[in-house]
Amino acid sequence: MTELDENYIIQEFNKSNEDFRIFKKDNIIFLQSIKRNDWLPFSINFSSNNFIRRKNQANSQDIIKAIGIKGNLIKPKVLDTTAGQGRDSFILASLGCNITLLERNKVIYLLLKNAIENAKNNDELKNIVKYMTIIN
Repeated sequence: MTELDENYIIQEFNKSNEDFRIFKKDNIIFLQSIKRNDWLPFSINFSSNNFIRRKNQANSQDIIKAIGIKGNLIKPKVLDTTAGQGRDSFILASLGCNITLLERNKVIYLLLKNAIENAKNNDELKNIVKYMTIIN
């Protein structure tokens, strides 16, 4: 599969969409409403408080039981076929599972890919996202 070009996705989306636009600022890609000024721009950021809190509470989450993680003994390879915002995949990667995220929507794919790339520059997060691979 060929790599999707970030600039192409942004340009095509912005040309064809009357409600939202995508922009990049300080290496972070955002989705923003054009019609609703009260909606903040949206991005995926694995260093946000929500992601860090979930990572720190990982052992108490139901997904751990569902996947079958057993301490350091069993770390399954996981295919997340509905990657969404990457929350579950991030939790599983933080526990050492190799995760392949599939995301059909090009915009969500772009936001997730950007979050993974940015996390590689964070000393704490780079050891988590090294277990994550995203495919559109």
